[in-house]
Amino acid sequence: MSTTDSTTSHYTTTTQSTTTQDATTMSTTESTTSHPTTTTQSTTTQDTTTMTTTESTTSHPTTTTQSTTTQDTTTMSTTESRTSHPTTTTESTTTQDTTTMSTTESATSHPTTTTHEIEGGIRLVDGYSSDEGRVEIFHEGQWGTVCDDDWDDSDASVVCRQLGYSGDVGVATGGATYGQGSGPIYLDDVGCSGKESRLTDCSNGGWGNHNCDHSEDAGVYCGDEIEGKIRLVDGYSSDEGRVEISFHEGQWGTVCDNGWDDSDARVVCRQLGYSGNVGVARSGATYGQGSGPIYLDDVGCSGNESRLTDCSNGGWGNHYCRHDEDAGVYCGEVLFRLVDGYSSDEGRVEISFHEGQWGTVCDNGWDDSDARVVCRQLGYSGNVGVARSGATYGQGSGPIYLDDVGCSGNEYRLTDCSNGGWGNHYCGHAEDAGVDCSI
Repeated sequence: MSTTDSTTSHYTTTTQSTTTQDATTMSTTESTTSHPTTTTQSTTTQDTTTMTTTESTTSHPTTTTQSTTTQDTTTMSTTESRTSHPTTTTESTTTQDTTTMSTTESATSHPTTTTHEIEGGIRLVDGYSSDEGRVEIFHEGQWGTVCDDDWDDSDASVVCRQLGYSGDVGVATGGATYGQGSGPIYLDDVGCSGKESRLTDCSNGGWGNHNCDHSEDAGVYCGDEIEGKIRLVDGYSSDEGRVEISFHEGQWGTVCDNGWDDSDARVVCRQLGYSGNVGVARSGATYGQGSGPIYLDDVGCSGNESRLTDCSNGGWGNHYCRHDEDAGVYCGEVLFRLVDGYSSDEGRVEISFHEGQWGTVCDNGWDDSDARVVCRQLGYSGNVGVARSGATYGQGSGPIYLDDVGCSGNEYRLTDCSNGGWGNHYCGHAEDAGVDCSI
């Protein structure tokens, strides 16, 4: 066996990849590569320094990407080859019997990919692997597609079962995730319980009855597992960036910002290894537009989940978005300070979002409950805090970060309170909010 170790350093991010092949000659390559401004899922944390103006328990993870892929190739009397993208998996009733063949035990059984055109037969087209693709169904001598209206994992599991997969596998994708087909759209409004043997056993609108176009072609993934890994891309620092999520085998896509808020952002940061209740949602492609598929939309997290895929969403690939709606997050510290007060206990409220860029808070809805949270976050004990409005301590400069802040008064951080979203306001600096923590 030959082993090669190489290490290349490019700025700030470390990527570790290990690939193992088992054949007549085996090679193992381990490489470490770092890319700028990309943060990927990790469980390693690194302490940060506490700033005198605020309290923070944010822990910054080491930005490590780890993936492991294993291939086991065995010599047999019949030559086996694998072609990727496009790959076609088609229902078959043909069985193969070989005299000498190595068998690999797996939780999922992968069918023989032999084309066999029968009425109601299924095939997967243009997938990144043989386990996925656009669903096409054979009817009256011609292949056609399925519309993604009401397409869900129950429908996908039936497709996978019909293709010969064992186990409860099947993930539905919509929005022509695997590209647009051509020819007829045969089925729409498919409704499977998940127990059927064939897709044609499920309820549907009837052959050829639909109100769809090929941008709504349905797909499935019949593999064993969806990765759901997260990384942050194109941020100003390693603690922020555009949210990208992997479907499987390193296929990265973005998340649409419909309904995207701080609860979703906190789950992303937690999945990336950050401790503390950190996470600020960013929308409107703050960190630039991504490319490739948009995997998730209408994400709705409570904020307590461990992984983004645990949150409700519209389903893989189901969206009505463009990349100018790509979601982002900021997982770093959000610092607070009081500026231009008559004493150190009072002043205009300013927030540092990232890399020392300070901004203000608009006074719409600003009251003593909000002020008490600011004072508590700054380290004051007791139920102190009086709100000041109308730029009592002078007008600030730079961005206005928050507006319509609504605290109950019991929160520990101002970012835990409801607000109009980062950067969303209809204010000028004449409305800058302040607090007095001496009262």
